Amino acid sequence: MVSTVDDLTGLGKALTGLTEITKELRAFVFSLVGPAGEEAGMLLQDKIKYLRFKNILRTFEKAEKLLREKGITPQPVGLPVLVPVMEGSSLSEDENLVEKWAGLLASAAAGNSVHSSYPKILEQLTPIEARLLDSAYSSQNENSYYSVGRAIVGVDVHPLRAQEGITEDQFLVFAENLSRLGLWISVDGVNPYQDALFWSSSATERRFDFVALTALGIDFIRACQGPKP
Repeated sequence: MVSTVDDLTGLGKALTGLTEITKELRAFVFSLVGPAGEEAGMLLQDKIKYLRFKNILRTFEKAEKLLREKGITPQPVGLPVLVPVMEGSSLSEDENLVEKWAGLLASAAAGNSVHSSYPKILEQLTPIEARLLDSAYSSQNENSYYSVGRAIVGVDVHPLRAQEGITEDQFLVFAENLSRLGLWISVDGVNPYQDALFWSSSATERRFDFVALTALGIDFIRACQGPKP
């Protein structure tokens, strides 16, 4: 598979060989890149490689520090976790997300069980979603209004939303993504009389006023925090 950077480097050659692209579109792209397109692509390739490599090193440094501070000797990490962690962390600029990549890597290097889906989940989180998840985890007991068993604890999301300064519509987008990834669920439908969850048939009624971290979400958060001593 050819990477995006490689495509940029040989953009002119690639466009010339494409039969499905229209003549007009080809001319338009060439008018944008100009005769220096290949040279610019090479410079961009070098810069991107450097930045991505730098991000990976930063993640490894943080992971090494986590292990060293806990007196843990690192173990080899399997490719199903190591490769996606390197790929995902290479594109991460947000400090909180970098810390999570490092925590995930450190957990795996400590021999903790790290599900192979966790790097894929982490790379799909925005910085705001990561903070919302952390806030829900830290406040799940403080703001709980009802619980079913051990895992279902309703957390009032209004303080979380106010803390981030986002609108209700913006929050719903983030909340739906966290739900799609299986990290939390809406528990607006908790029935305290039946000790069960019931779901509205209308999607518009799922407002995520109260959420509960799933077992997957809790384990994911803990894995991203790094190994426990």
